[in-house]
Amino acid sequence: MQREEKESTVAKGKAYENLVAEYLLARGYQIRERNFRCRFGEIDLIAQYETSLFFIEVKGQSRKQQAEMKINLAKKTKIERSSIEYIRQHQLWDLSIHYDVAIVTGEQITYYQNAFEGKGDWL
Repeated sequence: MQREEKESTVAKGKAYENLVAEYLLARGYQIRERNFRCRFGEIDLIAQYETSLFFIEVKGQSRKQQAEMKINLAKKTKIERSSIEYIRQHQLWDLSIHYDVAIVTGEQITYYQNAFEGKGDWL
């Protein structure tokens, strides 16, 4: 991928993440972190609502089905491992954990609560 294409892709990703963050804030969520990175991977958005912690993967595509296809087992595993690291770093063991996915198609957001479950073998 050429540099200009990569910059364009990064800019689009940030725009999608901003749309989803606004969507969550309007519904009373608190955005705890954006683009959390650790040795296991990256999580686009981390939000909290009351006693629940949400790890949110944001995907944007011209067609919703294309975006949904990009969230495979390997990506889910990276998100789960990264979430565990976040929880460990911030000592948030007492919150319930949710893995959500937001698909952005144009200006439309399709939000999947509890899109997948973590294995939970780390507890």
